[in-house]
Amino acid sequence: MYLQTLLLSISAESRPGAMLAFYDFRSRHWMRSALLVIALGAAVAQASGDYKHRARCKNVPDDLIGLQLYTVRDRMDVDTAGTLMAVANAGYHIVEPFSFHGHTAEEFADLLSTANLTAPSLHTDLDTLANKADQVIADAKAIGAHYVIMAWTPEKYRTVEGTASLANILNDAGRAMQAQGLQLGYHNHNFEFSITFGDGRTMFDTVASAVQPQLVRFELDLYWVVAGGADPVEVIGRYGDRIAMLHVKDRTRDGKFADVGEGTIDFGQIFATRPFSYYVVENDEPDGSSIGSINDSIGNMREICY
Repeated sequence: MYLQTLLLSISAESRPGAMLAFYDFRSRHWMRSALLVIALGAAVAQASGDYKHRARCKNVPDDLIGLQLYTVRDRMDVDTAGTLMAVANAGYHIVEPFSFHGHTAEEFADLLSTANLTAPSLHTDLDTLANKADQVIADAKAIGAHYVIMAWTPEKYRTVEGTASLANILNDAGRAMQAQGLQLGYHNHNFEFSITFGDGRTMFDTVASAVQPQLVRFELDLYWVVAGGADPVEVIGRYGDRIAMLHVKDRTRDGKFADVGEGTIDFGQIFATRPFSYYVVENDEPDGSSIGSINDSIGNMREICY
């Protein structure tokens, strides 16, 4: 008995909508059958190539993906412990606090421990750095943070003279942090890249040249870099390991905040430039539930291939 049929199939997972094709090689339709075999063979080859690419690519490890708790600020004051547990349940292992929400640093550290979370960095403001550096250092040590990040630059420091004063404050604070085994960091917004001084340099470039590299590292907020008209890949290329951490924040075409992976920023290209200490997810204005937002973002982060 001669061969009646040949069954070729591609799984729905690797080739959605794949066809099952049956061919009678003694029929007058042999040419059509042959063409279909060739087409399906090409599809198999493409699927195999895609698989090999995925096998070669890298993803950010879960233990380096953090959450800036500003994303869930609507819940943190109401139920700090419950919100931290929800963050952990979403799959995060590390967080970046911007406040202790009515708790002492020691109490907040206990809440983190209960939720099996760590906080390798925390945000603070420039005034606190300038006038209460000892308190910031004590708080950072209490929660186990290594990086203390200056989160926002007041408007009076956004001039040539202002950046000189800003750099002095940062260098002094950075020196105090370093003496205690901590590292000071600077978190940008859009104005550091949109403000240009008379010498043609941006505010970011001016600050970077005025601070001592070993005393002040950078936490590069990718949304705000793009919003300020700069290219994150180019900025990282110029400053290298002076950029210790990333704020992974996405942006829609019309400039709105978006969950990671649901906007227009090419994170894969950015992540491929060099490794970073931490990749901190943030959405300043979640569209809907903040808990839903952080779940979407970490799910998408895990899929970014570079």
